[in-house]
Amino acid sequence: MGAPRTRRRVDVEWLCVALVMLLSGLVFFGWRGVSQAVTTGLLALAGHLLLGVVVQTLKLRENHDPPLHAFVLGLLLGLTLPVVRQPWMPVLTGLLLAVSMHLVGRARMFRVSPVVLVLMLTWMLGVTTTGVADPQSRLSPFGPLDAVLRPDRVIVGDVRKAPEEYGRRPWKETRSVPEQPSDAIRRLEPARLILTEKQRLLSDPNQLVNMLISGELITIEDILRGATPGTVGASSRVLVIVLGLGLMYRRLAHKRVALWALGSATLTLWMMPVVVAEGQHSIVIARLVQMPLSVGVTFTGYMLLASPFLVTTLILAPMTAPISGAGRAIYGCLIGAVGVAAMWAFNIPQAMFLGLFVAGLLSKALDELHGGFPGRVT
Repeated sequence: MGAPRTRRRVDVEWLCVALVMLLSGLVFFGWRGVSQAVTTGLLALAGHLLLGVVVQTLKLRENHDPPLHAFVLGLLLGLTLPVVRQPWMPVLTGLLLAVSMHLVGRARMFRVSPVVLVLMLTWMLGVTTTGVADPQSRLSPFGPLDAVLRPDRVIVGDVRKAPEEYGRRPWKETRSVPEQPSDAIRRLEPARLILTEKQRLLSDPNQLVNMLISGELITIEDILRGATPGTVGASSRVLVIVLGLGLMYRRLAHKRVALWALGSATLTLWMMPVVVAEGQHSIVIARLVQMPLSVGVTFTGYMLLASPFLVTTLILAPMTAPISGAGRAIYGCLIGAVGVAAMWAFNIPQAMFLGLFVAGLLSKALDELHGGFPGRVT
């Protein structure tokens, strides 16, 4: 039998996950992406220590969260955010996380992850989201950069050195040329594009194909690889899947949560309402069955792969999962269903975190579900 798993040992294992994600961020977003994530982690640590002294001095309660835990959560928060234009953003998010750790978390009254709470706050404040319809708003001093390093400038490039126009070629074909030297390329974030254009895509099956052929929509290969704007440390969906499986192998995550989240997310997506013509309403699955199978599968795949669904389910969800098997099933269903419904309603990929926020609020109550649906406590 192995040694008992201590709190420090768990934090070290999560730190290893964060460091792997940090390396991925270095590849596709360079030193700016890494510095943003590390700054968030260090500010979260500093703020947590300072608030801990204040709390203990005033004898409000004991501080049970060790410094390593605060730093790990800060890193994960920085890695889950996009590279933003605002230099004060890592400071704001790090300090917000430090405060949140004293209010919510697995050992608090509300088992909402502090990382998810801060992600929700940045989304509602609009500092990490922009629209797709107005390109000028995407080049404003606020919001994400929507850029990724070129293949010949990975690691060493500056992701801010990107042309103003948006590229349409596959990532591996976007090497810099002497006539237009730049370290990065701008691309439309695929999840935001799909959500903004969902009515048009479901009204005409040729629209999705045309967007792929023209390069307006980033290919699935680039999304799996990680060569797409979005979260600093989770842009590579292949890496997120591998890390999620590793967490399950180490018994830090639960496959029941992931499977139920996937099933509920897919079913909810298919049940979402869509306007196909003036005065004519339908649901997604009714439109998809009228299209070629490849188009339906591609649309569903893009909605789940291009959105923050995987990082929410595989990386963030395990931190606040219930202890009962039945509770984990309901927890996963809430993450998938509420998250997809929120994305569909708000047309914003970051709304996916709302599912985990709601599931976290109910996580403690779900601990009591030790019955036979759908399995025993594991």
